[in-house]
Amino acid sequence: MAIDRQQGRTRRARPWWRPLAYSTAVAAAIATLYSPLPAAAAPQVPVPAVPAVPDPGARPQPLGSLIMPGQRTPTTTTPVVATPGVAMSPLLQRIEKQRAEIATLGDRLIQLGEDRDLAKQQVAVAAQKLADAGLALTRAQDEAAAAAAAAMRDQAALPPGTLGSGLADL
Repeated sequence: MAIDRQQGRTRRARPWWRPLAYSTAVAAAIATLYSPLPAAAAPQVPVPAVPAVPDPGARPQPLGSLIMPGQRTPTTTTPVVATPGVAMSPLLQRIEKQRAEIATLGDRLIQLGEDRDLAKQQVAVAAQKLADAGLALTRAQDEAAAAAAAAMRDQAALPPGTLGSGLADL
């Protein structure tokens, strides 16, 4: 221990952990002040008109038609919907009509994309079948050539003029 010579008291060394403890305590206090309250974190959600989960035993209500991939969708025209509180001028009517046409063209583009994908799949399947058929044809030709060569060797093995010698038939 160090002795303070002016007053004659002993001076103790300051522990090394004290500034660290003060910093930690201050940081924890600030963190608790700025932490959100769990009750304030949940916003008030309005109850939907159609409940997401039906009552037990209740049959589900269909919300639309089920369209499987590859099926044609019925084309429907979307009516011009007026914005509430805004008067429909001829310019707004034309804009809404063009928006409806763009939406119809977008649906048609999606349908054409699906048709293109289906056609690509069909082309790939047809190309695979063509490759398999070509391989089978080559295999059959090789087998026919081998069978013809074997038949020719068998016929040539018998001497001419013997019964069953097929050289006269050739």
